[in-house]
Amino acid sequence: MKRTCVAVALCLFVSTLAFAQGAQSSVPGGAAPAPSQQQLAMGYFGGDWKITGTTRISPSSPAVQFTAKASGEWVPGNFFLEIKYVNHGPLGDVHSVRMMEYNASDGVYTFNEYNSLGEHVVGIGKIEGQKWVWQTTKKMNGVVTKGRYITTFVTANAYSYKSEIQNPSGGWVTITEGTATRVPAPQQ
Repeated sequence: MKRTCVAVALCLFVSTLAFAQGAQSSVPGGAAPAPSQQQLAMGYFGGDWKITGTTRISPSSPAVQFTAKASGEWVPGNFFLEIKYVNHGPLGDVHSVRMMEYNASDGVYTFNEYNSLGEHVVGIGKIEGQKWVWQTTKKMNGVVTKGRYITTFVTANAYSYKSEIQNPSGGWVTITEGTATRVPAPQQ
């Protein structure tokens, strides 16, 4: 009886060890993406998107139409999602790249975005129901602007968004807003 218990315990230990090593070997370095990254991993922002909306060059300028294309893809290892944008609007063609991740230690999503105008945007976001609310800091030519970027999940293949900047009195001014649809949308 003692030998049987020891044999069963040894088999369980070896099986658990083999399973753990197998799980770790699927990602270089043994680490695996946090469960919250799986929302990104579900491919919501992955793939190709068509974006339309209005934008302002400054808070006091009139809103004008723009279109954009976005393409998101996981960096190998599935820790970071890279999204490339080409925006056709009042400033001509503006190219951007955004790297998104889930920061498990702080319990927030983060992104760094760079564009062909020399702007760098850092965002920290949390999902609140159907909305993803980002607090942003934009830096361009030495000027730092606080902002807020809100994504509202409409369907599995569409979202709306609004980008705002904070004015000196602390209120918010909408700079850009619009919708994005997956291209092509899968059959439902």
